[in-house]
Amino acid sequence: MSRFAEVIVLALDACEVMEPLTRDDESRSWRGRFVPIDSQWPQTRRYHLPAPPTDEFPPSPGVLVRTDNIGHDQLQQTPEAGRDQRRAW
Repeated sequence: MSRFAEVIVLALDACEVMEPLTRDDESRSWRGRFVPIDSQWPQTRRYHLPAPPTDEFPPSPGVLVRTDNIGHDQLQQTPEAGRDQRRAW
């Protein structure tokens, strides 16, 4: 059975992170590999929440919001200085 999925990688150095998955690998429990494709994701914007008060909370990579939806322009982007500076992955 064939399955197709569109995967969004929200990671620092995403191309480097995904590179091993673009090659076939017989040691995996699944067959296949990821290939880059053109996507509809240009209509999105990443919003960052304010940093948590302490490090006991996990870091947040932010959220993707579609820019073609009504109300997206009402979201307030957290200034870079107020974002969580820890790596989420």
